[in-house]
Amino acid sequence: MSKSILLLFLTMPLFVSCYIRISEKPKTENTAVIEMDMNTYLVDLGIDDDYYPTELLIDSDMDGVLAAYDGKGTAFFVTSDGGKTWEKRGVIKDVMCKFIQKSEGVIYCHFFNINNLDEECVLSSKDNGKTWNTVLKSEHMIYRFNALKGGILVALVIDPETIDTIFEQEYYLITTVNHGKDWKDLRPYMVNNLKSTELCFIDNSVIYTSWAKENNVIKFNLITFQSDTIYRSKELMPGLLGGEDVIGIWEGHRANFYRVTKDSTIFMSSIWNPKARLRNYIPHEVYQFEDVVYTYIIELTYNGKHQNYISTDRAKTWSKINFDTTMDEEYATRSSAKTGYKDKIIFYCVGEKDGKRQDFIKVIKPKSWRDIRKSSIS
Repeated sequence: MSKSILLLFLTMPLFVSCYIRISEKPKTENTAVIEMDMNTYLVDLGIDDDYYPTELLIDSDMDGVLAAYDGKGTAFFVTSDGGKTWEKRGVIKDVMCKFIQKSEGVIYCHFFNINNLDEECVLSSKDNGKTWNTVLKSEHMIYRFNALKGGILVALVIDPETIDTIFEQEYYLITTVNHGKDWKDLRPYMVNNLKSTELCFIDNSVIYTSWAKENNVIKFNLITFQSDTIYRSKELMPGLLGGEDVIGIWEGHRANFYRVTKDSTIFMSSIWNPKARLRNYIPHEVYQFEDVVYTYIIELTYNGKHQNYISTDRAKTWSKINFDTTMDEEYATRSSAKTGYKDKIIFYCVGEKDGKRQDFIKVIKPKSWRDIRKSSIS
């Protein structure tokens, strides 16, 4: 999906309710009511006033890294006390951070050049953003980057031969096992060329949709280079996102959720509105920790809306949630960065009260979801 189309989705206004669909018939009794804990606290020593948060990484209950942008470049701040105070580590000029990830003690950050939006790079840091080394640099867009277990790095890039064909662009994966010294083009090993930038990584495999001749979901192992078709659909599937083992697919008009097994998928649920069959429900974000799954659904219609959901039974049932808190209202939140950590969604927020800037943290999680899981099984 191109960036321009995605931006169009994100700017559409909000308004229509939707059902949660679990089987061939809508069953509203399968929706869940999940109580949420919402904790907020002020930051005592935040990031510099010229900076606004773009990407957040939580490494432990007390440690985190924040990328922030001031219009000139990206600075990195770290915390070791749960977000109450932040220390500035380093600055990289002329870039903005798109994605930050940590794997095996190394931070990887995906940047784009603010003076040339088509020029992107991936840098790595072993000292929480103080110094950086180049892992990947491209004159063309790097759409996705992931650091997987075992030191495997993989990136999704655009085929330069198709860069000027707006509706016929193709993408391909490259991978390295020596921190970017040598990159391998995976096109000779994959079943079909990628027609979409929407894909996900589960363990050491990439999950993507193929709709050259058939509408399939492919699981490609990045170690063995083996491809397996794990799902076939009669519907067009232009988008796919995933968590630990749950994937969300824009399939037909619905947001369908499946659990990925070794060589197949198990249907879990759908989010859609049976009374508005021509509306599209698009999973835009999926974050998972064990049985807890968060998703952000975009309803693609003239009077559509965006809605957050949570599941505590691995996407079988869903509950709508609102991330807004009383502190958001009190401090009129202007910008934020969020991330998933364990069963939580954590935000670094920048607000303002009485003309003064105030940074704060909010932590949102389900109450006693492990107890809920036990009672539902019994």
